[in-house]
Amino acid sequence: SQVLDNIRALVFDRNEPYFGVNGIQFCSDILCSKYCTIQRLRLPRNQLTDMCVTALCTRLMTSFSAVSLVQLDLSHNRNISSECMHCLFVCIGEKCHHLQELNLSHTQIGNTTCQVIYDYFRCYYGATTCNLWYIDASHNTNIDMKGLRVLNQIFMHDITDKR
Repeated sequence: SQVLDNIRALVFDRNEPYFGVNGIQFCSDILCSKYCTIQRLRLPRNQLTDMCVTALCTRLMTSFSAVSLVQLDLSHNRNISSECMHCLFVCIGEKCHHLQELNLSHTQIGNTTCQVIYDYFRCYYGATTCNLWYIDASHNTNIDMKGLRVLNQIFMHDITDKR
């Protein structure tokens, strides 16, 4: 427990095919420890899938411990798509109250994710638990003008108006 008190970041970069669900299980077990103070979880280039992201979120949602993450990097995982984004953003809204930065660049997310992001801010914006201010969705060719128009609504409308 004393070791976890001093760790602020976990970085697994380029572990490629060996990480997967077992690596996610390892990370989620650490994050769910009552002794965990990890603020940055960097998992780029690990061939993570939608199933991995869903497994991480499911484990975090069932934990009784608070999640201290400030930064989550899932970039360069080409098998992550919009399929798991609803689960991820619900987890951020309900459990990851300190999260400020999310990197989804170089994944396979698309326009559906833009709607999920809009829905997240519509639901959580203004709450003291909503600290997410940076989302990197660059280099995702499945996001086109339709998705950008949805994201633009965050800035064009009062998203706190729930009508």
